[in-house]
Parts: sequence; structure tokens; C-alpha cells
Amino acid sequence: MFSAYSSAAAKARVQARTLQAHRNRGISIQEHENSLLNDPELDVTPCFQTEKGTTTPEQKIYHVRFDCDDKTLVLRVKLHRDETQPPSIKFAGGVLKAKHLWLDPRTLKVNGYMPITCVSKWMDSGVKLNQAVHEIIEEFKRRPPVIIAVNEKEMLSFSHLHKHPPVPIAPPMVVAEDEEHKHHQERENAVDQIVKLADLFHQGILTEDEFKEAKAKLILKM
Repeated sequence: MFSAYSSAAAKARVQARTLQAHRNRGISIQEHENSLLNDPELDVTPCFQTEKGTTTPEQKIYHVRFDCDDKTLVLRVKLHRDETQPPSIKFAGGVLKAKHLWLDPRTLKVNGYMPITCVSKWMDSGVKLNQAVHEIIEEFKRRPPVIIAVNEKEMLSFSHLHKHPPVPIAPPMVVAEDEEHKHHQERENAVDQIVKLADLFHQGILTEDEFKEAKAKLILKM
């Protein structure tokens, strides 16, 4: 019982220190919100609905549109009313599937930008919301995400929310790019396997006929 009480008390002290640290940082929820809305370089639109319904008093949601590698993409930025919580940022605007080192492939949530990965990092960073969004967009422009699947109808539905309508991404072209990347990987794998087979042949582990037969099969995959 003493151990459980001590653990709970320690946890309470940590939470209290964490909350105080955030307050001492001097960045209020309103300041975070204003930094996003008043940033002249960001194309921001308030969102009055979540995926499952209307927003709650505990959160505010914004869409941020940006151009990236000849595509127009949209970030959904969720600002929690609980000042201890970092913002939640993910892809929206019709992007159904994408790949990037900073993205959770299942939820399309940004999980590679350190300041928003947990409460302590967010509060210790001293970063305002607009700066966080800028740095995430800069990363996506520097290393563009691979867009695998989109919903064109949903993408077009965002066009009235922004000063410049998003440019639809044609799914066939995206699929073609993905298939080309897959084929390139298969060629590289086949070359690696041929090199390994050659080593086995020179070591006398494979006969010449076995080597030629295995090599021929791999070449067909290239």
C-alpha cells in the first residue's frame, strides 16, 4: 500500500511540476492559436468538424494547405484546450495513404517532429504552434512524402476553404510511381542475389549448371 501511495504521490508531483513548467514558459493556448491564424505565410482555415462529428470545447481544429513537390497537401492541426497536451498534426485533404519517416503509416499522424511527440518535449521546446507547423512543412518540402492513395472527391471538397484550390493528384499516376519504385527494388534485390550466387559458385558450393540455372531465373525478374 505504501509503495502504491508513494508512486501516486510521485506521479502527482511530476504532473504538478510539468504543468508549472508550461505556465512558466509563458505561451498560452490563445497565443498558440493566434500564432497560427495570424501567420501571413500559412494558408490556415478553421475546421468546424472532426472525422466523427463536430468539435468539442476541449479542442480546436485547423486545416493548413501547402504546396509540395507539384502537389497541394493539407495538414489537419488539432489544438487541445488542455494546455499540457501537444498539438496533433496529421494529413487530411483526401490523402488516404502516404509514406514518410515523420508519418505514422496507419494514421498519417506526424510522429517524427520531436517537440510534439510528448507533453514534456512540447513544453520544454518553447515552440509556438505556427513555428511547429512551419518546421513540419519544411521537412515535407525538403523530403516529399510518397503519396500512395488519394480520394479525389474529398480533395476537391477542400477547394472552397482555401485561397488557391488544391490540385488533384491523379491516382493512376501515383500508383504508377509506386509500381516503378517496387520494380526498382526488385531489380536491386535480384542483382544482390546474383552476386551471392557467384560467390557460392567460386567457392565450389554450387556447380556451374546450378549457378547458371539460378542466375537465369533471377534475370527474368529484372
